[in-house]
Amino acid sequence: MRISRIFFEHELSNQLIIADSDRVNYIRNVLRLREDNQCILFNGKGNENLYVISQIDKKNLALEKIDELLINDSLKLKIKLYPSLIKNKSMDWLIQKATEVGVYQIQPLITEYSKSNAEGKKYSNDKLFHWEKIIISACEQSGRHYIPKIFPPIHAKEININKGLFLDVYAENHLDSAEIQCDEILNLIIGPEGGFAKDESELFKNLGLKDYHLSLPILRSETAAVVASSLLLTRKQ
Repeated sequence: MRISRIFFEHELSNQLIIADSDRVNYIRNVLRLREDNQCILFNGKGNENLYVISQIDKKNLALEKIDELLINDSLKLKIKLYPSLIKNKSMDWLIQKATEVGVYQIQPLITEYSKSNAEGKKYSNDKLFHWEKIIISACEQSGRHYIPKIFPPIHAKEININKGLFLDVYAENHLDSAEIQCDEILNLIIGPEGGFAKDESELFKNLGLKDYHLSLPILRSETAAVVASSLLLTRKQ
């Protein structure tokens, strides 16, 4: 039977009390854990322990540590993903799946063909916490030990990097031919459904970024982000 994994942002001591009623409700009524059940707690910083539930009620949960688990982080490549803002449900799916496949950080982008300035600000203020919850849930489910950082959206023109890749259906070379180094963060930029505006593509190239395509069929923005990330991560393991 699979042991449930639960994110706990504080120190993983020998004895723990969880007094967050929403969190306790999730553990009791969604995971359906009871006294004497075992679970794994991780803090998103590389620490992970096996616990047994010693007491549980509607508001509090008490746990005792059984064992400290060994962490094997097999991802050698760290991808910082720059996905263009897309529709809410599609963006949620993108963030969830990018987390599951192993993306290191996520920096949402406001591009000419994605979201307006006002909508970008709304995303920055109202959606960041929502996205963080999606990431945590994806880490609990997928077995990831580290929580990817997600940043407030920025405009494409605000990108300040000098290395990386961006997807373009009109690029000459396939992404599989990209030369990458595992000892540095790889910046990967994904456009919206309409692609990048001409001045955005020129900006990326002037920054030193290289363009690649994923070949036909042309994928949706959220699918392209996950496929490209997975392709690069699995190629470098």
